[in-house]
Parts: sequence; structure tokens; C-alpha cells
Amino acid sequence: MANPFAESLYASLFDVDTEEELEQSLLDWSQFPNTERSFASAQIAWMLTERVRELTEEVRLTRSLLEDLATRPERPPDVIDAEVVDG
Repeated sequence: MANPFAESLYASLFDVDTEEELEQSLLDWSQFPNTERSFASAQIAWMLTERVRELTEEVRLTRSLLEDLATRPERPPDVIDAEVVDG
């Protein structure tokens, strides 16, 4: 398969580890009737849409956290008195 992203996506969808297993899964997939493939494609699209929505929310939360950290006032570093420590 020429596209590494597509290969990774299909490997994940078909739950395979090797290129040979992926090729066999794709061959098996092509043997299903068009109606079953169409239904499965719709389910896959729905799953991908949900995952993108989840990732978008995670990015939004991460961005919010980074903005909060960037605007938080800096505390002065803790200073340890060597004489007190060495006693």
C-alpha cells in the first residue's frame, strides 16, 4: 500500500500486525457484498468522526491548559540556605 497513513488506518481497523495479514484482510473485505461494505463503511466513518471529535476536545483542553500556564505569574524559585542545611 502506497500511503503509510492509509496502511496504518487499515491495519488498525482490521487489527492486523503484518503486511501479509493486511493484504489478506483487504482481499477478504473486497469479497463482501456491496451492501455490507457500504454499511461497514458508514460505521467506520462514524467511528472516525467520533474519534476526531474526541481528539479535538483533547486539543482544546491542552491548549486551554497551556494558555493558563503561560499567563500564570511566575513564583520565585525556592532558595535553600546552605548554612541551615549543613547545620
